[in-house]
This record gives sequence, C-alpha cells and structure tokens, in this order.
Amino acid sequence: MVEGVKLCNHCVRNINSPFVDSENWKCSFCIDFENHKERLFSRLKAVEGKFLDNIKRSPWKGIYDCIVLVSWWKDSIMTLYKIKKDTDLRILAYTFDNWFESEEALENIRKAVEKLEIDWMLDKPWYILKVLKVILMEKIPSSICRFCAPIMINRAIKKAKSDKIPYIVTWWNKWQSDREPSRFPLWNIPKVKIRELLQKYPFLKNIWIEEQENEKLLKKYGIQTVSPWIHELRDTKAYTEIITRDLWWVMPKVSYPKESTNCVLNFLQVVLSRKYFGYTHYDCEESMLINFKENSRENAQKILDADIDKEIIENILNKLSLKLEDIGLNEQQLAIYSKFQ
Repeated sequence: MVEGVKLCNHCVRNINSPFVDSENWKCSFCIDFENHKERLFSRLKAVEGKFLDNIKRSPWKGIYDCIVLVSWWKDSIMTLYKIKKDTDLRILAYTFDNWFESEEALENIRKAVEKLEIDWMLDKPWYILKVLKVILMEKIPSSICRFCAPIMINRAIKKAKSDKIPYIVTWWNKWQSDREPSRFPLWNIPKVKIRELLQKYPFLKNIWIEEQENEKLLKKYGIQTVSPWIHELRDTKAYTEIITRDLWWVMPKVSYPKESTNCVLNFLQVVLSRKYFGYTHYDCEESMLINFKENSRENAQKILDADIDKEIIENILNKLSLKLEDIGLNEQQLAIYSKFQ
C-alpha cells in the first residue's frame, strides 16, 4: 500500500486524507450515508421510472426537442440509444471535446449517431487548452473536471437557447453529484483565488464559468436538465452488451479507472488529486456505488488499482507545452501518485 493511504473499512476513501474524518476505520461520509439513507432511497424511489415522463415534445418552434450530451461514456451512449428507441423526440447529440478525447472515443460516437440517424455537433474550442494550461501552471488544488464541466454545460445552454431547445439531457448519475460531500474539497475554489486568476489572466474573464451562473441561465431561458440515471435502474453489464451489439461500441484500450470511458486528461487529474487531497473523485464515485450496494468494495479496489503510465502523463503535458516541474511535480512524486494503494 502507498505510504500514507489508509482506506475506510466500508468504502474506498482514504481516511488518512486531511479532508476525510473517520471513526473506528469508518469514514464520516459512510456514517452520514447510513444515518440518512432511508430518506435518500425514499426520494429516489419517488422518481424511479419517471425519466421519460419529464421530457416531452417541444412546444417551442425549434428543430430539436432536446440536446443530449454525448461522450464515449457508456452511460451517455446508452442515454442516446434509450431516448431514440423509446421516444419520438427530435435529438441533437452534443459532444464537448477538451482536446483530450481520443480518436477511439470519437469513433464510438460517430458510429452511434450514424446507426441511430441522429444529428451530431462536435464542439472543440481552442481556448480550453489555454484554460487548462493556466490551471495547471497555477497549481490550483482542484479537480480538472471542475473546470471543463461548467464550460461544457454553458456552451450547451447557449446552443439550446439559440436553437430553441427546451431540454438538455446529461449522463450523470446519483453517485456523481457534485453535492456529494466528499467531493466538496475537490470542487471548491476560494473566491479570492478566482479573483486573482481573473486579474492575472484577463482572457479568462469571458471564459470562466461557475456552476451558479449556469443555474441562473437555465432558469432565465426556461431550459431543463435531466438525466435518465437519476430515474432509471442502471445495469452496466446489460446496456454495455446492447450498445456493443447495436451500435458497435468498443471498450477503450486505456482509460482510468479500469473499464471506464473517460478522457485522457483524467490520468493527470488523478495524479494531481492524490497529491492535493489524498483521493480522487473516482474514489468518491466508487464509494457511493458501495453505499448504494451497486458495487462491492473488493471490485471497487480492483477498478481503481490501475497504475498510470508515465508516458501518458508526458503526452498530456507535451500537448500543453508543459513539463512536470511546471505543474509542481517531480519524478518521485509522479511515481507515488500514479498508484492507488
């Protein structure tokens, strides 16, 4: 086990992290979940099976009824498949590429939209590379997803407004919520730090997006966001078989965690999250799966225990014209934080 890592005896959070309290080898997040699970399960039961009740033909005079956010994630491809097969909604598939989606990923999406005969928009803004470079050079202790996700949602909102589309369908599920407490340290950036960044890098002023701004825009424009995986039972094995058979979907050769379908940038994100916090948001997600009894602790450890190849990290940094020392890492640290335990 990596020095300094001690896992909760119920989930896979690192209780040696200064951001995780524990009692008798059980983290405070698992304790809180146990104390509130009846209310949580009751709320989820109330919306179970209601996804397609919440999204209908648009009364607006637009070409599409919904934008479906599509990455090569199994969840997002299955979301697209489900809406197409179960409804007559007019769909625009939308993919945000932060320049770290592989060609293998994009090919999976191409096959899906062609098979399902769905219009597809690939959005690949150049400025995201500048944003990522600043974040890494400034050594901001935060999940990199925290920067890409709000920009993606903001651009999808603007597309929905311009095309009069009332719904944005995401792939997020109940254990990926940014309101899950153990994710807070990975997501939160002090406002004073944000002000300093905007002052130092003026180009960010028209780019920097906070989640609260997106929430205000959604309300202002009357656009709703929905996800089937809050409402529906999620059988990963079953729907992976479906999209493999019907859409010729292919599991990526390399991704983190094992058997996941995340962008390449996640490898670096994992290393830095372990450095700054002692755990990653994937540890949080797998822990929530354990809490919901949708995965075992043993299997979660196997999924997360994937060493990260140094060459992958170097390729990421090369694309951003950076070196390890530019982002506050050295060879020894990289070797340590490339391991889960």
